[in-house]
Amino acid sequence: MPQALSLYQQVLKLEPASFPAWEGIGKTLIKANEFSQAEICYRRLLEMNPDSLDYRISLGKCLVFLNQLPEASALFAQVLKKEPTHPVALLLLGDAFLRMGKFQSARSCFLLLVKLEPESCANWYNLGMTLSLLHKPKEAEESYRNCLRLNPEHFMALNNYSLSLLIQGKLREGFKAYLNRTEVRLKPKLISRGFRASDFKGKTLHILADQGLGDQIFFLRFLRYLPLLGVQKIVFEGDERLSFLIPDFLPETIVLLETKPMDAVPVFIADLPYYLGFFETMLLPEIVPIKPIVENPVRVIRRRLGITWRAGIRNSLKEIDLKKFLEYLKGLDIVLVILQRNPTQQELALVRSYFPDSIDASSLNENLLDLIPMLGSLCGMAGVSNTNFYLAAHLRIRSYFLIKSPPDFRFGISQSQSPWFPDGLVYRQSVTGDWDEALLTLREQLICDFGLKGQSANECALRLMHQRQFEEALECLVSEASFDDLSVCNLAGQIYRELGQYKKSLKYLRMAEQKLPDHPVIVNSLAQTLFKMNDMSSLDILRRFDFSEPVLVLNLAGMLNELGRYSEALKLCEQGIKQQMLLSGFYKNYIIAAFHLGDYRLALDAAKEVMLLPLSPQERLELTDYLSVLASLSEEEELAWQTYRARPSTRSVFRDFNEFHLPPLEQIQGKSLFIASEQGLGDELFFLRWIPELIQLGVSKIAYAPSIKLKPLLESQKELGFELLPFQTFEPDVCLMVGDLPEISRVYRDERLNPIRLLADPDICNRLQDELKPYPRPYIGITYRAGIHSGDRVSRSLFKTIDPHMLGQTLCGFSGTLILLQRHPENQEILELEEGFKGKILRYEKLNQDLLSMLAMLNILDEYICVSNTNLYLRESLGLLSRVLIPHPPEFRWGLGEQSPWIRHTKIYRQNSAKIWDNCLDLLRKDLEGIYV
Repeated sequence: MPQALSLYQQVLKLEPASFPAWEGIGKTLIKANEFSQAEICYRRLLEMNPDSLDYRISLGKCLVFLNQLPEASALFAQVLKKEPTHPVALLLLGDAFLRMGKFQSARSCFLLLVKLEPESCANWYNLGMTLSLLHKPKEAEESYRNCLRLNPEHFMALNNYSLSLLIQGKLREGFKAYLNRTEVRLKPKLISRGFRASDFKGKTLHILADQGLGDQIFFLRFLRYLPLLGVQKIVFEGDERLSFLIPDFLPETIVLLETKPMDAVPVFIADLPYYLGFFETMLLPEIVPIKPIVENPVRVIRRRLGITWRAGIRNSLKEIDLKKFLEYLKGLDIVLVILQRNPTQQELALVRSYFPDSIDASSLNENLLDLIPMLGSLCGMAGVSNTNFYLAAHLRIRSYFLIKSPPDFRFGISQSQSPWFPDGLVYRQSVTGDWDEALLTLREQLICDFGLKGQSANECALRLMHQRQFEEALECLVSEASFDDLSVCNLAGQIYRELGQYKKSLKYLRMAEQKLPDHPVIVNSLAQTLFKMNDMSSLDILRRFDFSEPVLVLNLAGMLNELGRYSEALKLCEQGIKQQMLLSGFYKNYIIAAFHLGDYRLALDAAKEVMLLPLSPQERLELTDYLSVLASLSEEEELAWQTYRARPSTRSVFRDFNEFHLPPLEQIQGKSLFIASEQGLGDELFFLRWIPELIQLGVSKIAYAPSIKLKPLLESQKELGFELLPFQTFEPDVCLMVGDLPEISRVYRDERLNPIRLLADPDICNRLQDELKPYPRPYIGITYRAGIHSGDRVSRSLFKTIDPHMLGQTLCGFSGTLILLQRHPENQEILELEEGFKGKILRYEKLNQDLLSMLAMLNILDEYICVSNTNLYLRESLGLLSRVLIPHPPEFRWGLGEQSPWIRHTKIYRQNSAKIWDNCLDLLRKDLEGIYV
């Protein structure tokens, strides 16, 4: 190279205007990346030949590399003015526009290029990259697809293609293409390509990390689903800093090995979503909570906000101007905790100039064991997403994500929340690179969540109480407020009540009452506290007021409902509705009262009326829950299943219920379906009976994603009535949740709807029978509790229980053996059951963890007495009778008759409307005596 330059310079000494010599020098300098010297050379050439397009292009190239972009783009524009389709000028001008952030102008250049040269892989790639920067992932996807058509091994196009798919929610294609992401393609050995999901069954998985620490933490959530692949053991070879966290993410059935066996199957951790079949938004795994490993429990400090402003490296650098960020945080009532990795001294000084009491915790980034306790003490994290945000998500710390443009696929295109981080809020940089709108919106949210400095203690406590941060609200109130203030006393009383400290609550409310004995707000607070203390004078306090204070009357109706005095509540609500006061509240309590009185038609008519009122989204969803159950109990099946679409499990996937519309039956005939599991195992087994119906209605193929515990059981069956296809075998036309099947099939109460048939494993049956041989028949299995208690909503009927002592007494005197199948029984419950039964009780509750063994036990039992639960549906699938205790009011599946319209292999024993079990338990005992005595 130096020799070539020397020769050209000798030529110029002899002939100073030699074009070939100047050109040779220019080209040589560009090859040597000496752009400053090359610039001088090409400027001289342009002086010598002002009309040369090539010299303008070469000078422009030098200026691009010297970041003199405006002049460079002007030179390329001059070339295009003379020759509008000059491909090199178009390419370089597009590149200059990209560097200047003028993405629309760059798009115009690359669109023209792909028209001129449609077989150029580079042109399609550049267009795709530009469209990605413009937040047009669908158009970018098509450009990358064209690029890959021309060059299937273009690894940058493969990487960007996968991201354009994932950001649109096209997870099937996206995760498949993501197998070829840049981080993997740059590895010396492509070890994770070419596998199928079936290759992992019964094997040890060697999980390797790729990408950054934050990405590794993000993909850890998939580890607990490895049993779906049949994996039994894993070796994790990732960042050593994560080693102590791995057990939190593993299911009980997976063994963690320290050394890699010879036959271990290697796979990158970020490939797990593909192999596990997470191809639909409705299947996205929930955040796995982690427990900080610290000596003392972590305590959240209400004013601490962690911040970061920079993350990533090189091309993936994410950064926000720190000074601008701090300007928008200024004045907030917070203590900043600096969690930025490797901040400069100037940056630390800048933060302290805005927040003198800020805490520098940046050094904790070097050790996660030290970092996690600090994160656990925060009320929130704000800034550019990095490793700390991923950890905070697993600690359930609220995150305020500042997302750079173009966004990472995990944050979608325009949503205010990420489907991968449902507890976080997203604030986006604009396409033009502006942060002001995002930071202003963030500030408004932080003011709502943290308040501004200078707010009174009362205002601060009230804000925290509305956020249900009761301990923090009390701390704020006690430390700064004067309890001579009436409003402070009332607020303290409310906070102590929410904390369950009723005596203290009563103390402060009595102080407030002395000053204003008839103030409605104080009276209401006092009545609520007394009611929590089971002091019925709370009702008398509220009865002093008439409908001139409708809120107090409404609260009285709510208390009467809580006490089971439904008739009184109903009358009060009727008056409120007649007077057109607080209609949604009175209607809701009216519906609750009528529902529990067993007047389902009256409650249904009221529910239909209230749905016509202007309601908040939350009120409408809650009332839809009632409407669905009431319609089913009133045998209005079409309405019941239409409103069932708004069930809680659907709402957890579709935050805006209006987003989700089921296709009509005609549109699924001849199509392939993907069905995702939801709700509990019993619900899942219940809804499976509709799958054969869909096949008969013309659905071509069905892939079903069962729950982890249910999958081995279903796979063990030879004749399910449908084929259990793996997710990866085809791309479905329609995706549904299993609870949608009745509505989409339009098959409701029909004799054809039989439960799926299951067969118990003979070997397991024999083993269990051998264990039970020493004990006398009949073998009577029992379950006395099921579901999750959910407060005072109608869905609390999903929590079913009967007193164990009472059930034991009913079965006392039988010569058989009682077999406990209750999931997670409490010691006190077992003592009560034993005291009532006065006989031998065998404990087999652990079978709930192994449904194959539970199915075998249910097959052996002579009787199964239970509240509605998973085991009931398993026994139904065997065609065996269960005796079911149905609390009042009933769950919709049990209807009102002597037999359930769906679950036929049962004998029903119903609690009466007064919540008394005596009559139905007497009937149960007589039925058993008629068989066994």
